[in-house]
Amino acid sequence: MRVLVATLPELSHALPTVPLCWALRAAGADVLVASGGDVVKITGAGLPMVDLLPGRGIAGFLNAFDLAALAGPGGGQAASPAAPAGEAAPTAVPDVSEQLADAPEYAGFLPHVSQMLPEDDITALFAMMHRFVDLAEQWRPDVIVYGPMTVGALAAAAKLGVPAIEHGFGFLRTDGIDELLRVLGGEVFDRHGVDLPARRYAIDVAPPSMLAEAPRGWSMRYIPYNGGAVVPDWLREPPARPRVAVTLGNLVPQLAGGGHGVVGRIVEQAATVDAEFVLALGNADPSALGALPANVRTIGYTPLTQLLPTCAAVVHHGGAGTSMGALDAGIPQLVIPHLFDHQHTAEVVVKRGAGLALDLVADADLPTGVLEALVGDEHLRACAREVQAEMRAMPTPTDLAAQVLDLASA
Repeated sequence: MRVLVATLPELSHALPTVPLCWALRAAGADVLVASGGDVVKITGAGLPMVDLLPGRGIAGFLNAFDLAALAGPGGGQAASPAAPAGEAAPTAVPDVSEQLADAPEYAGFLPHVSQMLPEDDITALFAMMHRFVDLAEQWRPDVIVYGPMTVGALAAAAKLGVPAIEHGFGFLRTDGIDELLRVLGGEVFDRHGVDLPARRYAIDVAPPSMLAEAPRGWSMRYIPYNGGAVVPDWLREPPARPRVAVTLGNLVPQLAGGGHGVVGRIVEQAATVDAEFVLALGNADPSALGALPANVRTIGYTPLTQLLPTCAAVVHHGGAGTSMGALDAGIPQLVIPHLFDHQHTAEVVVKRGAGLALDLVADADLPTGVLEALVGDEHLRACAREVQAEMRAMPTPTDLAAQVLDLASA
């Protein structure tokens, strides 16, 4: 049995699929990942991958945008929308307003991004989708598992007549998104002479109590995977006082602006809080933050799967993977949205009572006492632990692997 796994060229879209990929391999399936950009790092999880967009990824595309605008309710505006003299204007994309009525959570950003990306970026993404269809025809999978908005996966499944299973990674509802993608990605479907595949399914990793409606398709427990690293000695020792992780995820530090202004304001207030703050900023240069208070330390790359279980709380950018990791660890979170769906993540977390949210991407002061509240509010902690227990009762990737393979063999 062959399973082809496809995602957009962004590591945070691919990492949530790793536990299911492992479970499928353990069940005897051949698994092949197809993506691009920094998703090549997924080979560190022992998974084979075909790089369909070498050297390019979502971070490179988004550097054309203003980071503060991307976090806003309009979804972002390009920093320089007009094409330079002598260059072609950005490719026009179809009007999807009718389809967005059935996928309202995407209305805040998807049209803006698709209309404002430079033409060569749009061309590169469409070329990647065509290559995915070509790869599928060559490799002949029995089923295709794909991340949200991966148009080529839908076209390939239709062309081969195999099931297409969307693998969610956060809280965005994807009901109605396939029809929207059919319009946006019409070039891909039309070139290959197909429509949406007849057999479409979905895996939903969001805890049901954090959804406004019933889960779409099969529920599956979210198992965090952030890669591997040697665990430092200090991380294995119980902290002397509450520990708070501060992270901006994988994508934000790569963008213009990089979020250091937000981190600087957090560090300034952290000096007044009786807690240990750990800045998990990956390979980002922390020197711009200046001298750090005695209760703040920076670390290089450390998987959040190792860091968060030792923490009392986390401050983060609103990425679905980080938010889900915090829920898995049963700790409150302070969400400071930076991009696209991050605002939706913040709203869901606050509504469930599992955390707080702020808008600090634009210049603003950190409210007095917000970090104290994050660490000390027992209601936030109780709600986070309720969701943790809920997640641990959900079907595991091993359970879902059996269903995927049964579906493929039907």
